[in-house]
Amino acid sequence: MNPNATPVVSGPFNIPPGTGSVKSNSIGNKLICNSGTNNYWLYNFNQTTGSISNEVAIPVTLPVQSPACLAAIFSPNDNYLFLKYKGSSDQFIQQVDVNTLAVVNTLISSDMNYSPHEASYMEVGPDNNIYYGARNFWYLGQISNPNSLSASLGTPVAFPPVSGYSTGLSLLNYMEADKPMEVNPLIIQNSSCSSFSYSLNPCWNSYSSSWNFGDGTLPVNGHVVSHSYTNPGVYTVSLMLSYSGQSIPVYTKTIGVISSSATISGPGAICKGNVFLNNYSTTTITGATYNWSATNSTISGPANLSSINLMSGNTGVATISLQVIDGACTSTNTKTIAIDTLPAIALTSNQNTTCVGNIVTLIGSPGGGTYSGAHVSANTFTATASGNQTVYYSYSNVNGCANTTSLSITVNGCVGVNELNSWNNFLICILIQQTIT
Repeated sequence: MNPNATPVVSGPFNIPPGTGSVKSNSIGNKLICNSGTNNYWLYNFNQTTGSISNEVAIPVTLPVQSPACLAAIFSPNDNYLFLKYKGSSDQFIQQVDVNTLAVVNTLISSDMNYSPHEASYMEVGPDNNIYYGARNFWYLGQISNPNSLSASLGTPVAFPPVSGYSTGLSLLNYMEADKPMEVNPLIIQNSSCSSFSYSLNPCWNSYSSSWNFGDGTLPVNGHVVSHSYTNPGVYTVSLMLSYSGQSIPVYTKTIGVISSSATISGPGAICKGNVFLNNYSTTTITGATYNWSATNSTISGPANLSSINLMSGNTGVATISLQVIDGACTSTNTKTIAIDTLPAIALTSNQNTTCVGNIVTLIGSPGGGTYSGAHVSANTFTATASGNQTVYYSYSNVNGCANTTSLSITVNGCVGVNELNSWNNFLICILIQQTIT
């Protein structure tokens, strides 16, 4: 766009017999010229040289009387042309295939809010629909789905009448603006552990608001409301906003309601010296502060989360204390925990030395534990190969304190005379005595 550059002259072309305008497609290689009367003309445009070529008259059906061809536009995908006509008694829009120049659709309505004004313009809106000035000056007509063969006259856009003024034949224009960061309309604050106040952000005061507190109670209308919960728990609060009867998507926020006595979940006893940690937890509340402390035991890891791990190498009783601070609510509790010792256990057998193929009975004390190891089934061990074999016995008491012990069993091949069973020994003795006699 250099005003001092020499103009590029193209042509010669047909002279439009009336007032017209020129529109380009989205990629800028085709132009459509509405001639004012009788014809629309399609051209190729060279963006490098600025030259216009290949003038083609679009063979469309014109109104019977006083044809006026005053507005044209390409579809957003450049596949179609929309050409607006006005006769002495009818106004309509024809949809034309750009590649074949065939009329594929005719859009017409007798409703003044839909029918295009003879001298109005057409523009593609930010929603990819096409808009035009309707015969009723307080409405913008709309072409819905202009990128397809199902294009139709959509619901027109109404403008509130202003006394003494009208939109007339205004030139449509759209401007994109950066969308500001959305302000969350919900403001929620607890006034106690179970009572909350809800207010609408002042930026949204022009909207009507209705609150659903998520506990089965009836919704409440208003910009500033309060509500008390009967039971502790986690609730989803919903804010429904509407403007002039039109609702917008619901805003939600999850809140936690806790009692003044915090809940502590976890075992009532721990095991002295156990390598496995014991977990204790409370309700997780977003934004809450947690403070744990312990006596006669040790917190392993952070003590400022909604759960902790506890261990102890001492005996007697351990105590854990919890404080939860959530806004105006402070909830506390203490839990006493018994410290149990690991159970004393033993493992023996009916024979610690045996032969291959024999079955050994295992005896664990106290009873009720679990036997394990290679070739162990229930409380028996089957000697399948010579060597030292290790078997195990595990036992847990009522508090879950567990201990494990082991036993080594020697397995021999048993191939010599001295290792034969007692019946064979008896036969050998008889044979020896008879030989001596």
